[in-house]
Amino acid sequence: MKQKLFFLSLMLLGVSFFMGQKSTDESPRWNVDPRSISIYPSGEYTQLPLVTNEIKQFTYDPRVFITPIGVMIATPNFRVHPSSGNQQCETEIVRHPTNPNIMFASAQPIINSNNFINVGVYVTTDGGVTWTGRDTMNAPNLNDQRGDPGPIIDKNGTFIYTHLLSTSNFGSLTGMGANYSTDNGATWSATFPVMLDPNVDKNLAGTDGSPTSPYFGNSYMAWTVFAGSAETAELPEQQTEESPGIRQLY
Repeated sequence: MKQKLFFLSLMLLGVSFFMGQKSTDESPRWNVDPRSISIYPSGEYTQLPLVTNEIKQFTYDPRVFITPIGVMIATPNFRVHPSSGNQQCETEIVRHPTNPNIMFASAQPIINSNNFINVGVYVTTDGGVTWTGRDTMNAPNLNDQRGDPGPIIDKNGTFIYTHLLSTSNFGSLTGMGANYSTDNGATWSATFPVMLDPNVDKNLAGTDGSPTSPYFGNSYMAWTVFAGSAETAELPEQQTEESPGIRQLY
């Protein structure tokens, strides 16, 4: 009996000893990460600033845009040909097909004080850093360009300027016309009457710049006719030393 009590006492002592020991190899998932912080905020609550969707239409500072093709910087807007007396409206810019540094900008300059209206020619050859130009076309006749500019640079680098046609500055419309330039807009041909119809307006122009197109290099002009049937005209690219210029095809 005494022997049984001895072994029972020894077993209880051993169990008590092992249960009082702390393992030095605890599972990491139960360890407290020393980098953790309390999820309960402390201190006084402060109102966060409100974010407004403000789009600035103009800025004097360069803007950085991150695009899929890289980081681009847009410099502030500026007028390529400042003029205090002219209202330059209906602006449009086209780019040279083989030299992206050459761009041809156009506008419809208006002077209300003397009912003046014409077509502006503005050109850059350094990618838009500097511009040259004037609020009229340097053509033999100043009076037959009646506004509504439609600029083109075809595959050969020829500048083509399509516009409304008139016999006198700010006179009655007579149709649609076009001029061309082979020296980057410095001088222009005489106006070519593309379509004689006083009911035309709202012209647009473009050129086929795809080398794989069967009409590569052809330039086109389209407009609205407010009476009768609609018309379109094509200004082909064919120019020769004997007869450079614009031909009309219907």
